[in-house]
Amino acid sequence: MPRWQNQSRLFGCRPTRILTPQSSTAVGTVVAEAAAAQSPVRMVGAGTVQGDVAVSSGVLLRADALTDLQWVEADVVRVGAGVSLAKLEADLHRSGRAIAGLAGPSDATVAGTVSTSGYGFRVPLNCAVRALELVTADGDVRWYSADTDIARAAMGGIGAFGIITALELHTVPAYWNHVTSTTLTFDDAAQNWRDWVQDSAWLQWWWVPGSQRVLVWRAGPAVANMPPTAAALPTPTEPRWRRRVGLAVPLLLPRLNRTAVLGAAADLAAPWSAGVRGPDARAVSTTWTVPLDQALPALRILRESLRGAAQTTTTALIVRALDADTGLLSPFRDRRSALISARVHLPAPFERYFRAVADALAPFDARPHLASYLPQTPASPLAGHPGVAAARELRAALDPSGLFDSAAVARLLGS
Repeated sequence: MPRWQNQSRLFGCRPTRILTPQSSTAVGTVVAEAAAAQSPVRMVGAGTVQGDVAVSSGVLLRADALTDLQWVEADVVRVGAGVSLAKLEADLHRSGRAIAGLAGPSDATVAGTVSTSGYGFRVPLNCAVRALELVTADGDVRWYSADTDIARAAMGGIGAFGIITALELHTVPAYWNHVTSTTLTFDDAAQNWRDWVQDSAWLQWWWVPGSQRVLVWRAGPAVANMPPTAAALPTPTEPRWRRRVGLAVPLLLPRLNRTAVLGAAADLAAPWSAGVRGPDARAVSTTWTVPLDQALPALRILRESLRGAAQTTTTALIVRALDADTGLLSPFRDRRSALISARVHLPAPFERYFRAVADALAPFDARPHLASYLPQTPASPLAGHPGVAAARELRAALDPSGLFDSAAVARLLGS
């Protein structure tokens, strides 16, 4: 039997078949056949998700061939499910357009990012969706406006409501961010947090548990006129540090662990183990959101919790401010959030560290990012999410036979 694994190689499966449909219609045909055979069916993108949401015991579809990209309006682009964020950014940049807040090139696919509530600098990618094409459990291929219940369920729905085969995304004129970075003590950074949230178009921290300092990135208003050399550089939404590092040392250090290098600058006393990694480097992360106004107490409790549990790591924990979206199961649903992501490079141990993060954030109405690794607990991590009841009801109506079920869907939705 064929085998599939995600990029971290922590999760994999042996589906009955792995297919690469060439069109949305072909996806519909496969789904109809799977329904008749009572076989589960899932679609995967680039495998960048670090949880088990794409694992399937039935038919596994790859989105590799769904890569059409065309303009349907002056500011709306239609993209196939398999288009990578890197290709999307590059193609839009050549047209003088961009997706608001998209956080740099990635091999993650557009549909995978939307179905797992992917996020950008300040704006979740779901906010750019104007409509999406969905293959439903009966094999029909239909377009749904982003303001419909079914589309809201599919955005962040980890494939439980149908298979996204194409999306229409709203674009904005290409722009440049003016990015500044500073290092401060944790306490000084916390004191400035509220002002930064209010004044910055983009705010992000890098903090290594056990370290006394924080590296802070802030982006001010976009620069109106791009430099004349812009066409020769990567996409305009990419941070300047990434352009400089990527252009200066792509051959000498192609796998530079940039987060680790930046974090080391924040606190040279931290016990760093690796700045450069080989081509087979793997990582896993656990990511949660808390209400933005609860970020400071949550971070302080997290710092004390990790200190008390003697949890240290050489990889920075990332904190990012994000606006609300409307995805039914999105961690950003209807609230501005602080996203807190803990990352570990494998094969280093991570389970105890990730559990400590989840436990520390739980009292602050923490919601999981479903594409990340979630520590196993007796209760579903979505138990307190306001969209769960509606998601269960809608899934029962759209997919009564459980065609799009997986172990992750059953666990997360409690079915």
